Amino acid sequence: MNNETKLMLAFLERAPTGAAEELQALPLDQAAALVDSIPAQLSAPVLNTMIPWHAARLLERVSAPRAAMILRQLDFTDAIGLARLIDSAPRNRMLEELPSGFARRVARSLEYPFHQVGAWIEPDVPTLGPDHCVHDAMRALKSAGPVSHVFLASQEGESFLGLISLQDILRAEMSMPLFRLKGKRVDPLSSLASLSSVTFDERWDDVLHMPVVGRRGNLLGGLSRAALRRGTQAAHATPASRPRPMINEVTRAFGVACVGIMDLMAEAVTGQGSESQRTARR
Repeated sequence: MNNETKLMLAFLERAPTGAAEELQALPLDQAAALVDSIPAQLSAPVLNTMIPWHAARLLERVSAPRAAMILRQLDFTDAIGLARLIDSAPRNRMLEELPSGFARRVARSLEYPFHQVGAWIEPDVPTLGPDHCVHDAMRALKSAGPVSHVFLASQEGESFLGLISLQDILRAEMSMPLFRLKGKRVDPLSSLASLSSVTFDERWDDVLHMPVVGRRGNLLGGLSRAALRRGTQAAHATPASRPRPMINEVTRAFGVACVGIMDLMAEAVTGQGSESQRTARR
């Protein structure tokens, strides 16, 4: 191990916050290659101090075994919060690398009922801190899908601070910190809210994605108009297209049996009546 590598590892271990800032300043692919070469026990605290959106983008680009090792080094709550922001395909590859018991715990914690907002969260919207500059936002937007705003969050990603429109970003100087731009204050959606309760929210007229927060108020990602539409369609799918619970099947079978018994009893009574009539005529 050369001196340069030793210095880098010492920096990661002793100054994870400073190392996180340096990683966030690098292009994503370059930062991911660096994380892929660092022991997980050193890189995990660094990623945990980054804005979660950036950490998730990095984990999507490192190898699945390395991402799984990093996830296991984190507190379970932090691991779940980060896993929520990772796109489904790389997240599934990462889960396959985890021990089966731990993977099941993670998978169960990520599940939401299909009619809740949390089931349709997308990690596409770039999320930056107030001290990031316009240049950082422009670089993040290159790897994002169609968005109307970027999310502004506290440096730890725990608190949602507001939205910044693309127009404001494009008009500003590259070196300007984002907190100097006029952001839009929007109350975020709860991940536990029902889709029906947010479908006709007037804020959809202004944004492509609504911010979504978890139980602790931590920013989880965004709900897009397209995801809301897909979720609403799933929620209103015809009952015949959904599997019936077992209790419904048992109840149905019991009802059929009862009808059959009643038919048999009716036939028996009718038969006895006819027999009585025949006897009386004799």
